[in-house]
Amino acid sequence: LITSLQNARDIQDMRIKKKQRQRVFPQPGSLYLAKTSTLP
Repeated sequence: LITSLQNARDIQDMRIKKKQRQRVFPQPGSLYLAKTSTLP
């Protein structure tokens, strides 16, 4: 149950981040910034 809850939180965080990126970064080049920022 603990692992499933963590996975659910991660999925929710990913969805929230994607929505925020689409809203905050509508200009071109946002995809490149998003890819570079997600890299470890």
